[in-house]
Amino acid sequence: MRIWIVALFIFCFSGIAHAAPVNVQLKGSFDFLSDAPMEKIEGLAKGTGQISLDVDNVSQLKGTVTVPVAGMETGNETRDEHLRSETWLNASAHPNITYVIESAEVLNEKRKGELGIFKLRVKGTFTLHGVSKPLETVVTLKSKANKYKVSADFQIALADYEVVGASGIVGSKVGKTISIKVNMRGKS
Repeated sequence: MRIWIVALFIFCFSGIAHAAPVNVQLKGSFDFLSDAPMEKIEGLAKGTGQISLDVDNVSQLKGTVTVPVAGMETGNETRDEHLRSETWLNASAHPNITYVIESAEVLNEKRKGELGIFKLRVKGTFTLHGVSKPLETVVTLKSKANKYKVSADFQIALADYEVVGASGIVGSKVGKTISIKVNMRGKS
């Protein structure tokens, strides 16, 4: 009888120790930089995300981030129209850039009261211009109570996503590689 009571006690209280995953709605900005020999182009896009997160087990992080191509801006309307055109990102055929988070590995973790700061190696599938490729990046996740901040830096090669642009432009006026900085915030 005592063993049964001890087993029930352990079962009941072990469930309390682990919080259930919460769904977090994120909004934020995506700064992108094309640094080519003839021109440096900086731009901004707004995006949204939804992640499922358990701060007691952040390695189980899953989610999707979406950036509408139509909202990408470089500070030059003509260039923005080119960016959305069939020759470049083809916003009419491929309206969104997405990143689906499939796994996360905790690289570093700091906790102080309600504040948690996690450095994660995140792996997932990045889709641009209708082409999906595996993408791994390091993400910093900060959590405090029900508020969250996510940041990351990574690069993509336009050729990997079959973005060719106008003849001779990629590599001279537009960089072959685009640097991206992500800053998102949300609440559960």
